[in-house]
Amino acid sequence: MRSISFSNFRLFKSEHSGSVAVEGALILPVFLTILYGIVELSRALYANSELDYAIDKTSRYAMVHADANAIEVETRFNNELINLNPDNLISFDLSEVVNADQTRTTNITASYKFELFIPLASYKEFTFESKQTFLRF
Repeated sequence: MRSISFSNFRLFKSEHSGSVAVEGALILPVFLTILYGIVELSRALYANSELDYAIDKTSRYAMVHADANAIEVETRFNNELINLNPDNLISFDLSEVVNADQTRTTNITASYKFELFIPLASYKEFTFESKQTFLRF
């Protein structure tokens, strides 16, 4: 059996070749995870703001066009979903209540299913909901 001498250990200790590869192998998964998290968070925030923007534009349309029916308003909402997948739209609801002064209080509510690129454990999708209330004359 060959014994390791103390001088061989000193030579091994001072050797630094391959240390960059080892450090890279340790840091790369952490870096990629953080990068993936930033990209997914950015996509989720964009989808949420895009849904809010579509609801806002649709409610403005419904306020200006008081004679528009629910189908026209929903069509306008679907046209305002610029970069979102319309197949992921869970629900769109337009409800009106006639007030005592003959104005109508209108509620527009929409829900959107946001799917992650790579599902994380039990989180495969999130649901965003946006609501707008306004008066129609």
